[in-house]
Amino acid sequence: MKDGDRYRLYYRGSGPSSGGEHTCCAESKDGVTWNRPSYGIVKFNGSRDNNIIWTHIAHNFMPFRDTNPEAPKEERYKALTGWLYRYGFS
Repeated sequence: MKDGDRYRLYYRGSGPSSGGEHTCCAESKDGVTWNRPSYGIVKFNGSRDNNIIWTHIAHNFMPFRDTNPEAPKEERYKALTGWLYRYGFS
């Protein structure tokens, strides 16, 4: 998704030692080179130094940026999923 001067890529991370499924975010300025910034939102293996933004199962995760100028800054990123959760993320 294009977000200002960067692209954001949301993906599902999982593995044998991950403790389940996690939604993660990577960022890029050019759409070619990507980095995984530390958002500090979710504690994983005792640390918040990671790019995990959501820890619940979120099939069909569809993020979007709320461009309503009245939307509070902490609620400008939203997502629709196949599950019924209400949660904000950065």
